[in-house]
Amino acid sequence: MNKDIVILRKSQVCADIVEHFIYRELRGENDLNYDQLTNFLVMMFGVLKLDNKVYRFFSLKLEDKIPWRAFIESLMRGSDTKEGEELNQFMLFYRTMENTIPLSRIQRASDISPINLLYLIDRLLPWTSLLKDGVIHATKSTMTEWLIHQESIKRLNGQTNLEGVHEYLANLLLEFSRQNSNWTEQWTRRHGGISTLMFLHRIVVAACMLHLSSRNHFSLLEAMLSNSGITYYLQPKFWKVLSDGRTDKHIGVQVVAGALQCFGNPFVIATLRHDSLDIACLAEAKDEIKLSMNPDSFWDWLDSLVKRS
Repeated sequence: MNKDIVILRKSQVCADIVEHFIYRELRGENDLNYDQLTNFLVMMFGVLKLDNKVYRFFSLKLEDKIPWRAFIESLMRGSDTKEGEELNQFMLFYRTMENTIPLSRIQRASDISPINLLYLIDRLLPWTSLLKDGVIHATKSTMTEWLIHQESIKRLNGQTNLEGVHEYLANLLLEFSRQNSNWTEQWTRRHGGISTLMFLHRIVVAACMLHLSSRNHFSLLEAMLSNSGITYYLQPKFWKVLSDGRTDKHIGVQVVAGALQCFGNPFVIATLRHDSLDIACLAEAKDEIKLSMNPDSFWDWLDSLVKRS
């Protein structure tokens, strides 16, 4: 993602284009399938917050999809209007994903674009970790994507058990890793936007981030790295760094950072401190910046993205 694209997507002009597109596409449409729904949601997450009228208009098209409607309506309220709204919005998003791709009906995912699915996983996983522990483990591109739409950053007061969300993500990634390679090939080819090779790399990276964030689910990553149906597609150096870096039931931050250097998409750790983020980018030891969530800080991050990409 280059600087010009990020600047455009962070602009009101781009938000206006998305609003116009949603109005045009949804006019007279009352039976949305899950591929359409995820397309619209990814577009919404990819720009600034839209006008509440757009969310209201969209929600009226979702009478038979209650989890989706509840989540879209929560976007009208934002995440910082009252105590607990952040957690409420997060849980509604999680339930929306569970409803869209229930583990008992994993084949439903074939109706959804693989790139949209990965986008939503990349949205849910950092959000879970931030609320739970005040820390995000992500790639630089995922972190930049997350900050485009994010208005505020909070950590929950007190202990909140979000292990169920990590468990869902682990099982979801495991199910995708178990699918026959022909199924994955057909799925990615039918929807376009991402190759099977890149999809499988992305789910392995997601498994790494899940392990680091949850301090659990190492068995998922180990299963992926031992699955010939996946390793056949993995870049050899990427696979070797991860495989050689495994210890007993753990893989460390530096190992994951080293593996991600194969793609030029560095590893990022973001730590929440007093409603601002300290971001360390582990491409190099010196490659570290600080980010506070004020109007100018995003552009500091963007400048860093361009200089170090």
